[in-house]
Amino acid sequence: MLNTSIINTFQKSLSTFQFIEPESFSERFAQDRYWKKLEVPCNSHLDLLTSQCWENWLSNDEALPEIELPHKEWYIARDFLHRNLKQYRHKTMRFPKGSEFHPTRGHNSLEARLTKSKWTCTHDNFIGFADLVYGSNALKKAFRKRYDKWYNSKKLKITKCQFDKYLYKKFKRTENIGREIFKWKLSKITTFVYGSRWSSVYKNTEKRRPINVEPFGNILTQLSIGSDIRHQIKQIFDVDLDTLADTQRLRIKDVDQVATIDLKDASDSISWSLCCFLLPKSLISTLERARSQMTYGHDKNYHVVKKVSSMGNGFTFELMTLILTTVCRTLDSSATVFGDDIIINSTKSSRLIELLTSVGLKVNVEKSFTEGPFRESCGGNYHKDEGYIESYDFKYPESIGDCVLTWNKIVRLGRLYPSFHKLKQVLYRSIPNALRGGPCHTFENSDFLDLYGNHGLNKEPVVSFPLFFVTEKWPIKKVKINPQVQERIRDYQYDVKNFNAVCGFEFKPELRTPTISKLSSYQWGKYLMYLHAGMKTADVLGGTGKWVNIQLVSSGTEIFRTRSLMS
Repeated sequence: MLNTSIINTFQKSLSTFQFIEPESFSERFAQDRYWKKLEVPCNSHLDLLTSQCWENWLSNDEALPEIELPHKEWYIARDFLHRNLKQYRHKTMRFPKGSEFHPTRGHNSLEARLTKSKWTCTHDNFIGFADLVYGSNALKKAFRKRYDKWYNSKKLKITKCQFDKYLYKKFKRTENIGREIFKWKLSKITTFVYGSRWSSVYKNTEKRRPINVEPFGNILTQLSIGSDIRHQIKQIFDVDLDTLADTQRLRIKDVDQVATIDLKDASDSISWSLCCFLLPKSLISTLERARSQMTYGHDKNYHVVKKVSSMGNGFTFELMTLILTTVCRTLDSSATVFGDDIIINSTKSSRLIELLTSVGLKVNVEKSFTEGPFRESCGGNYHKDEGYIESYDFKYPESIGDCVLTWNKIVRLGRLYPSFHKLKQVLYRSIPNALRGGPCHTFENSDFLDLYGNHGLNKEPVVSFPLFFVTEKWPIKKVKINPQVQERIRDYQYDVKNFNAVCGFEFKPELRTPTISKLSSYQWGKYLMYLHAGMKTADVLGGTGKWVNIQLVSSGTEIFRTRSLMS
């Protein structure tokens, strides 16, 4: 009941608050970003945005041009890629994290993939999928279980051993009998589809972001290809995509020398025609087999696509980075690209824009900066006169966890901007004394960039925020710390008098199956999931769960979970 009251107060205050006039460019930027995603959920509006997203996706694909006699820099890029790209090899096996062509409804754990999900694949990609299954002990185990289930469902009058002898005779003239029999069996437990499934996800209050949900077999192959391209980018350009986002955020300080260019719908604008022009035949044939050449759309029909792939495909990010980096390096040897975030010498920016638009790519004018005092890239924003701009996305809070995160963002911004300090004062009154967690000096005083973590393939940065409401003062009424916890604090050479008990919140996901230690033979999927993780791990049902209270002890500098000190 207490949490509900806080949520309701936060919802009303955040959606109706009126900012005072900003005193700086940075404060105005933070205010504009505040409103960009803060919207009261509305199903009718969602339906409209989804329909608009589909229409835009379809029209954008239809407008992609056929590449004919492009500018000379594209020929230079083509020659470079033909000389430097090596033939693709299945090197890395990664499992997807999201849904599949047949909706998984949150059953996205490795155990669910192996035991329950419907394995789907396009016909063109089946050989690549079979190679991955054949080379993976976990997938091969799942294959055997699924095949036994399929065979038993047929209720044949001969034994499985006799049937295997029949298959041996059928394939005895093939070069690799064992592999051919395996592929035949795999085909019986694989559901063949024509391509990916179109969907969309939240982007901001005015737009949905389109994604393609790939068949299971295709996404496995695509992820393997993406890993290989990532490796080749590092070998060819000496660029590590795992750390490049951090590098890009630092590079934007050089305002006088570099331009930052962002592309609009970039993942849906790399045409198959452009890939066929640029890339060597060996890679083209690999991409062609793995990509979804058709998409099951919002209108319940299949559509043949002109793009090579969309976001949701396992190699889209890496392939886009490879192509854009190559063409940018024809103009500037120090240019770097993270997805569609481009940093290039300012004097070369106009020519680059000309090259990009000539092949169907669209520059996002609102987020591209070739002159003036401001630059942005990979979530970092820099103004020549004001330095790095601290700002955050704000979403309509629907849980106590949302309120904690929103509050702590405002705590940070309230230190910098008068308008956010006023918002902080408004919200502070709605936080009960018992939930005021006191100061968190490390969080409050950290440099903005120090809060950023490496965010991998995602555009949004990962920021470390406390799990409780950070306040300037401790609660008026202190909660007594457990004697066992006090003893452990002393063991760590801290003064117990400096610590206070604090109430925090943690999201506890719903489990698809229980987490257990002693496994039986029928729990082979869980065993393989543990083995893959290298530890006992939870079989989580994605997108479901609840926020629960957790107890912490804090000195304002050192913070411990009470449970960890009692174990």
